[in-house]
Amino acid sequence: MLIMQSVLGVILGGGAGTRLYPLTKKRAKPAVPLGANYRLIDIPVSNCLNSNVTKIYVLTQFNSASLNRHLSRAYASNTGGYNNEGFVEVLAAQQSPENPNWFQVMTLRRKAIAFLCWDQTEVYQVRRQSLISYLELSRQQLCSIFFIGLELLAYLDEEHRTEQGPATYAIDSGDTNIVSLCNEGNPLISLPKYRGTADAVRQYLWLLEEHNVLEFLILAGDHLYRMDYEKFILAHRETDADITVAALPMDEKRATAFGLMKIDDEGRIVEFAEKPQGEQLKAMKVDTTILGLDDERAKEMPYIASMGIYVFSKDVMLDLLREKFPGANDFGSEVIPGATSLGLRVQAYLYDGYWEDIGTIEAFYHANLGITKKPVPDFSFYDRSSPIYTQPRYLPPSKMLDADVTDSVIGEGCVIENCKIHHSVVGLRSCISEGAIIEDTLLMGADYYETDADKILLLAKGSLPIGIGKNSHIKKAIIDKNARIGDNVKVVSSACILTRIIN
Repeated sequence: MLIMQSVLGVILGGGAGTRLYPLTKKRAKPAVPLGANYRLIDIPVSNCLNSNVTKIYVLTQFNSASLNRHLSRAYASNTGGYNNEGFVEVLAAQQSPENPNWFQVMTLRRKAIAFLCWDQTEVYQVRRQSLISYLELSRQQLCSIFFIGLELLAYLDEEHRTEQGPATYAIDSGDTNIVSLCNEGNPLISLPKYRGTADAVRQYLWLLEEHNVLEFLILAGDHLYRMDYEKFILAHRETDADITVAALPMDEKRATAFGLMKIDDEGRIVEFAEKPQGEQLKAMKVDTTILGLDDERAKEMPYIASMGIYVFSKDVMLDLLREKFPGANDFGSEVIPGATSLGLRVQAYLYDGYWEDIGTIEAFYHANLGITKKPVPDFSFYDRSSPIYTQPRYLPPSKMLDADVTDSVIGEGCVIENCKIHHSVVGLRSCISEGAIIEDTLLMGADYYETDADKILLLAKGSLPIGIGKNSHIKKAIIDKNARIGDNVKVVSSACILTRIIN
């Protein structure tokens, strides 16, 4: 345990979460609900605490209000540890003389009135709510624009509105820090870019270096896995590494979707390839027995992919981000390969367990329903040797009245009446009325209860109470928090995310 007191954990809140939209419309990626009772951020924080890493910073940038609220309620500022020196603290994006653009984001967000949609021609249209004016942008152009969720921070000046159709806009990103939206060469608005994981850490180096630690443990806030970081740190020290990268063994089918690494006979990383195909993929094969796999499994998994989890020796990270690569934005694609090219010792550390990057709607859906899997779930919240912590809510036990519930996980404080639930995850405070059928569905639940008086008032106004109405059928859907679904509603789809009222 004393060994880990010299380690500082840094959890990255991530970017705008565009691939998880609309789940990230009003929350940061790590704040997305998980497994009925939890949030994604609970995974890396719990892994840290279970590994005796008790000094933890969480860097947040986008839609961070609910994430900050959850962390403050779930983890006391003083988490104990050796001599009570532990903490879990949020470092929010902020304005500074070196980085004045963060404040601009917060100001511009109030003017964000354009929303993104797309059609089958893959021409993206950014429309005002009035639908009077819109602009068309290619996929490549959109990749250059700064997002919060999928709400584009583009304030279209009144003089540029048009009723004739597409207006012509250009994207000017000549400045490495700013993206400008222009019309006929005249900038309408300039937006700060999200510059990546390494830059997010760089903004707080002045604070991180004040801690008397030997290593920085860099973690993502949107991965689902259970890992003993103590073994990870010990491997870093035993190999005398400058940087150690957590590596996941891969078969050929899955390897094409990841950034792969090649190692030498000592497990030292010597080459990188981003999503290789064909001959380039074959060239990235490695002997994974070097990292600890047995012969049979090594034949099945001849590739290793970066998990986006790193251990940096303190002085090494400070030097790389400040001196060697002051303009590098990303650890995985710039800093780590750059360190290898400089001759630093960059080691691979094998993690051969369940791991999922919750970066897409599909991955999020399957990861949640995976906890209902029989006989053993993909990821278990029931491992008492390594528990997952979360906010104590002091909710009553869930109440089920004549309900038929199979292969499902039910969160705290639910009221379930005479309905059928199969292969589903039902979140906190969910209310499901009689006759409803819930199948292959993720219900995120609700943030609060409504009283009987509240429900009567809502119905009188023509609105609906939170929850699933009588005789409604929900199948293969994600129902976001506080959704209101009326009686006799049918939502049956191969892929559906509901964030609005259905009456």
